[in-house]
Amino acid sequence: MKMKKLFVFFLGGCIVFFLGLSSCKKDEKLNFFTLEEDIQFGQQVDSQIQASPDEYPILDPVKYKAVYDYMNEIKNKLLATGKIKYKDQFVWKITLIDTTILNAFATPGGYLYFYTGLIKFCDTEAELAGVIGHEMAHADKRHSTVNMTKTYSYAVLFQILLGQNNETLAQIATNLVSLKFSRDQEYEADKNAVDYTAAAGYKGNELKNFLLKLDSLQEKGFNPEFLSTHPSEMQNGLVPLKRNGML
Repeated sequence: MKMKKLFVFFLGGCIVFFLGLSSCKKDEKLNFFTLEEDIQFGQQVDSQIQASPDEYPILDPVKYKAVYDYMNEIKNKLLATGKIKYKDQFVWKITLIDTTILNAFATPGGYLYFYTGLIKFCDTEAELAGVIGHEMAHADKRHSTVNMTKTYSYAVLFQILLGQNNETLAQIATNLVSLKFSRDQEYEADKNAVDYTAAAGYKGNELKNFLLKLDSLQEKGFNPEFLSTHPSEMQNGLVPLKRNGML
Protein backbone atom coordinates (compact mmCIF):
# COMPACT_ATOMS: atom_id res chain seq x y z
CA MET A 1 0.00 0.00 0.00
CA LYS A 2 2.85 2.34 0.91
CA MET A 3 4.60 1.63 -2.39
CA LYS A 4 1.36 2.34 -4.23
CA LYS A 5 1.04 5.77 -2.58
CA LEU A 6 4.65 6.58 -3.41
CA PHE A 7 4.07 5.58 -7.02
CA VAL A 8 0.93 7.73 -7.27
CA PHE A 9 2.79 10.70 -5.78
CA PHE A 10 5.73 10.18 -8.14
CA LEU A 11 3.43 9.77 -11.14
CA GLY A 12 1.53 12.92 -10.21
CA GLY A 13 4.77 14.85 -9.91
CA CYS A 14 5.85 13.63 -13.34
CA ILE A 15 2.53 14.67 -14.83
CA VAL A 16 2.86 18.17 -13.37
CA PHE A 17 6.45 18.38 -14.62
CA PHE A 18 5.73 17.32 -18.18
CA LEU A 19 2.54 19.36 -18.40
CA GLY A 20 4.63 22.36 -17.37
CA LEU A 21 7.18 21.58 -20.07
CA SER A 22 4.57 21.07 -22.76
CA SER A 23 2.78 24.33 -21.96
CA CYS A 24 5.99 26.34 -21.87
CA LYS A 25 6.38 28.25 -25.13
CA LYS A 26 9.70 29.41 -26.48
CA ASP A 27 9.22 32.91 -25.07
CA GLU A 28 8.07 31.71 -21.64
CA LYS A 29 9.85 30.26 -18.63
CA LEU A 30 8.83 27.02 -16.94
CA ASN A 31 5.95 27.65 -14.54
CA PHE A 32 4.09 24.87 -12.71
CA PHE A 33 1.35 27.18 -11.45
CA THR A 34 -1.96 27.89 -13.15
CA LEU A 35 -3.34 31.38 -13.73
CA GLU A 36 -5.91 30.67 -11.00
CA GLU A 37 -3.08 29.91 -8.57
CA ASP A 38 -1.35 33.17 -9.50
CA ILE A 39 -4.55 34.94 -8.49
CA GLN A 40 -4.79 32.85 -5.30
CA PHE A 41 -1.29 33.88 -4.24
CA GLY A 42 -2.07 37.50 -5.04
CA GLN A 43 -5.25 37.38 -2.96
CA GLN A 44 -3.38 35.95 0.03
CA VAL A 45 -0.75 38.67 -0.12
CA ASP A 46 -3.41 41.35 -0.52
CA SER A 47 -5.24 40.07 2.57
CA GLN A 48 -2.02 40.23 4.59
CA ILE A 49 -1.27 43.76 3.38
CA GLN A 50 -4.79 45.00 4.14
CA ALA A 51 -4.49 43.50 7.64
CA SER A 52 -1.15 45.23 8.36
CA PRO A 53 -1.89 49.00 8.48
CA ASP A 54 1.23 49.83 10.49
CA GLU A 55 3.50 48.40 7.81
CA TYR A 56 1.22 49.20 4.87
CA PRO A 57 -0.93 52.29 5.57
CA ILE A 58 -3.43 52.04 2.73
CA LEU A 59 -4.65 55.29 1.19
CA ASP A 60 -8.42 55.34 1.67
CA PRO A 61 -9.95 54.52 -1.74
CA VAL A 62 -13.20 56.30 -0.81
CA LYS A 63 -11.70 59.50 0.56
CA TYR A 64 -9.13 59.65 -2.24
CA LYS A 65 -11.32 58.30 -5.01
CA ALA A 66 -9.98 60.84 -7.52
CA VAL A 67 -6.42 59.54 -7.06
CA TYR A 68 -7.48 55.93 -7.50
CA ASP A 69 -9.56 56.87 -10.55
CA TYR A 70 -6.54 58.58 -12.10
CA MET A 71 -4.27 55.59 -11.49
CA ASN A 72 -6.87 53.18 -12.83
CA GLU A 73 -7.40 55.35 -15.90
CA ILE A 74 -3.69 55.02 -16.76
CA LYS A 75 -3.80 51.29 -16.03
CA ASN A 76 -6.80 50.88 -18.32
CA LYS A 77 -5.02 52.73 -21.13
CA LEU A 78 -2.19 50.21 -20.91
CA LEU A 79 -4.61 47.28 -20.78
CA ALA A 80 -6.38 48.61 -23.88
CA THR A 81 -3.20 48.35 -25.98
CA GLY A 82 -3.73 44.62 -26.47
CA LYS A 83 -0.13 43.95 -25.47
CA ILE A 84 -0.91 42.46 -22.07
CA LYS A 85 -1.44 38.72 -22.41
CA TYR A 86 -3.55 38.14 -19.30
CA LYS A 87 -5.58 41.34 -19.60
CA ASP A 88 -8.87 39.52 -19.04
CA GLN A 89 -7.69 36.73 -16.75
CA PHE A 90 -5.93 38.70 -14.01
CA VAL A 91 -7.42 41.05 -11.42
CA TRP A 92 -5.37 44.22 -12.14
CA LYS A 93 -6.17 45.81 -8.81
CA ILE A 94 -4.31 48.96 -7.76
CA THR A 95 -3.65 49.69 -4.08
CA LEU A 96 -1.92 52.86 -2.88
CA ILE A 97 0.29 52.84 0.21
CA ASP A 98 0.43 56.21 1.93
CA THR A 99 4.09 56.80 2.81
CA THR A 100 6.97 58.87 1.43
CA ILE A 101 8.82 55.71 0.35
CA LEU A 102 9.85 55.65 -3.32
CA ASN A 103 8.71 52.16 -4.21
CA ALA A 104 6.19 49.96 -6.01
CA PHE A 105 5.68 46.22 -6.33
CA ALA A 106 3.45 43.65 -7.99
CA THR A 107 2.28 40.25 -6.81
CA PRO A 108 0.85 37.39 -8.91
CA GLY A 109 -2.53 37.73 -10.52
CA GLY A 110 -2.26 41.45 -11.28
CA TYR A 111 -2.21 42.94 -7.77
CA LEU A 112 -0.30 46.24 -8.05
CA TYR A 113 0.97 48.39 -5.17
CA PHE A 114 2.32 51.94 -5.43
CA TYR A 115 3.64 54.12 -2.64
CA THR A 116 2.37 57.70 -2.70
CA GLY A 117 5.96 58.92 -2.38
CA LEU A 118 6.79 57.32 -5.72
CA ILE A 119 3.67 58.75 -7.36
CA LYS A 120 4.61 62.27 -6.25
CA PHE A 121 8.15 61.70 -7.53
CA CYS A 122 6.81 61.33 -11.08
CA ASP A 123 6.81 64.66 -12.93
CA THR A 124 4.54 63.58 -15.78
CA GLU A 125 1.72 61.16 -16.43
CA ALA A 126 3.97 59.37 -18.91
CA GLU A 127 6.57 58.71 -16.19
CA LEU A 128 3.85 57.33 -13.94
CA ALA A 129 2.55 55.20 -16.81
CA GLY A 130 6.05 53.76 -17.24
CA VAL A 131 6.19 52.75 -13.57
CA ILE A 132 2.70 51.24 -13.70
CA GLY A 133 3.61 49.40 -16.89
CA HIS A 134 6.77 48.01 -15.31
CA GLU A 135 4.82 46.44 -12.44
CA MET A 136 2.09 45.18 -14.76
CA ALA A 137 4.76 43.47 -16.85
CA HIS A 138 6.10 41.61 -13.80
CA ALA A 139 2.59 40.25 -13.17
CA ASP A 140 1.76 39.54 -16.81
CA LYS A 141 5.05 37.69 -17.39
CA ARG A 142 4.32 35.75 -14.17
CA HIS A 143 7.81 36.39 -12.83
CA SER A 144 6.88 35.56 -9.22
CA THR A 145 5.53 32.08 -9.90
CA VAL A 146 8.31 31.38 -12.41
CA ASN A 147 10.75 32.08 -9.57
CA MET A 148 8.74 29.91 -7.19
CA THR A 149 8.96 27.03 -9.67
CA LYS A 150 12.75 27.39 -9.62
CA THR A 151 12.99 27.75 -5.83
CA TYR A 152 10.79 24.98 -4.45
CA SER A 153 11.15 21.23 -4.94
CA TYR A 154 8.72 19.34 -7.17
CA ALA A 155 7.34 17.53 -4.10
CA VAL A 156 6.53 20.82 -2.33
CA LEU A 157 5.01 22.29 -5.48
CA PHE A 158 2.87 19.21 -6.00
CA GLN A 159 1.62 19.39 -2.39
CA ILE A 160 0.75 23.06 -2.88
CA LEU A 161 -1.11 22.29 -6.10
CA LEU A 162 -3.12 19.62 -4.22
CA GLY A 163 -3.84 22.00 -1.36
CA GLN A 164 -1.85 19.86 1.09
CA ASN A 165 0.77 22.39 2.21
CA ASN A 166 -1.06 25.46 3.45
CA GLU A 167 1.77 26.55 5.78
CA THR A 168 4.24 26.71 2.91
CA LEU A 169 1.64 28.46 0.78
CA ALA A 170 1.18 31.14 3.45
CA GLN A 171 4.95 31.59 3.82
CA ILE A 172 5.37 31.93 0.06
CA ALA A 173 2.63 34.54 -0.01
CA THR A 174 4.46 36.53 2.68
CA ASN A 175 7.75 36.33 0.79
CA LEU A 176 6.20 37.64 -2.41
CA VAL A 177 6.08 41.18 -1.00
CA SER A 178 9.87 41.41 -0.70
CA LEU A 179 10.69 39.22 -3.69
CA LYS A 180 13.49 40.49 -5.92
CA PHE A 181 13.49 39.68 -9.59
CA SER A 182 16.42 38.61 -11.72
CA ARG A 183 18.41 40.85 -14.05
CA ASP A 184 16.68 39.35 -17.09
CA GLN A 185 13.24 39.75 -15.51
CA GLU A 186 13.89 43.42 -14.76
CA TYR A 187 15.03 43.93 -18.33
CA GLU A 188 11.89 42.20 -19.60
CA ALA A 189 9.68 44.38 -17.37
CA ASP A 190 11.42 47.55 -18.56
CA LYS A 191 11.19 46.57 -22.21
CA ASN A 192 7.52 45.71 -21.95
CA ALA A 193 6.75 48.88 -20.00
CA VAL A 194 8.22 50.89 -22.88
CA ASP A 195 6.15 48.86 -25.36
CA TYR A 196 2.94 49.31 -23.35
CA THR A 197 3.34 53.05 -22.86
CA ALA A 198 4.34 53.72 -26.47
CA ALA A 199 1.30 51.77 -27.70
CA ALA A 200 -0.89 53.81 -25.32
CA GLY A 201 0.36 57.05 -26.86
CA TYR A 202 2.94 58.09 -24.26
CA LYS A 203 6.47 59.16 -25.13
CA GLY A 204 8.80 56.18 -24.91
CA ASN A 205 11.62 58.10 -23.22
CA GLU A 206 9.62 59.04 -20.12
CA LEU A 207 10.59 55.86 -18.28
CA LYS A 208 14.19 56.79 -19.08
CA ASN A 209 13.65 60.20 -17.45
CA PHE A 210 12.22 58.57 -14.34
CA LEU A 211 15.21 56.22 -14.03
CA LEU A 212 17.62 59.12 -14.54
CA LYS A 213 16.02 60.93 -11.61
CA LEU A 214 16.40 57.86 -9.40
CA ASP A 215 20.03 57.53 -10.47
CA SER A 216 20.55 61.18 -9.59
CA LEU A 217 19.27 60.53 -6.06
CA GLN A 218 21.72 57.65 -5.69
CA GLU A 219 24.58 59.87 -6.76
CA LYS A 220 23.59 62.30 -3.98
CA GLY A 221 23.81 59.53 -1.38
CA PHE A 222 20.15 58.53 -1.21
CA ASN A 223 19.01 54.96 -1.81
CA PRO A 224 15.50 54.90 -3.31
CA GLU A 225 13.69 51.71 -2.31
CA PHE A 226 12.57 51.21 -5.91
CA LEU A 227 16.19 50.59 -6.90
CA SER A 228 16.90 48.21 -4.02
CA THR A 229 13.77 46.15 -4.69
CA HIS A 230 14.31 46.21 -8.46
CA PRO A 231 17.95 45.08 -8.59
CA SER A 232 20.67 44.63 -11.18
CA GLU A 233 19.43 46.22 -14.39
CA MET A 234 17.48 48.95 -12.62
CA GLN A 235 20.29 49.59 -10.19
CA ASN A 236 22.77 49.92 -13.03
CA GLY A 237 20.55 52.67 -14.35
CA LEU A 238 19.45 52.51 -17.94
CA VAL A 239 20.89 49.29 -19.32
CA PRO A 240 17.51 47.82 -20.38
CA LEU A 241 16.57 50.95 -22.29
CA LYS A 242 19.99 51.10 -23.92
CA ARG A 243 19.57 47.50 -25.04
CA ASN A 244 16.11 48.31 -26.32
CA GLY A 245 17.43 51.19 -28.42
CA MET A 246 15.61 53.82 -26.37
CA LEU A 247 18.79 55.80 -25.57
